[in-house]
Amino acid sequence: MLFKVDIPPNTHFIAFDGIFRSLSEFRERRKEGKGSYAVKTGVDQVLDCYDKSREGKCHASKANSCLNLVNSLTNEKAVKNASMHHNYATKITTLKSGKFGIKAHKEVMYPYGSNYKTEDYNV
Repeated sequence: MLFKVDIPPNTHFIAFDGIFRSLSEFRERRKEGKGSYAVKTGVDQVLDCYDKSREGKCHASKANSCLNLVNSLTNEKAVKNASMHHNYATKITTLKSGKFGIKAHKEVMYPYGSNYKTEDYNV
């Protein structure tokens, strides 16, 4: 995901759009092939962004993980420039820029979580 403008440091700049589901509900959707584009927001809760992402309405789902990602031209490892935050009071999950912000036309990178590659509910 790229933005045409700089994102200032420590700024919540985009929200995930989806439906909250229990982990068991989400596992059923995974069996139907609808198990991507989701973020875990609690012990047994998932914000399922699959449908909204497929409709082009959940732009936050286009952000990438920096895990094992290397620039093929420079051979430099990708570095996170954002983090995911869930506000339990408002039930809004956002990406927040890091302490240096994000320059225009730079890829948004955030860690998907410790379960990434073992559980697909972490996007």
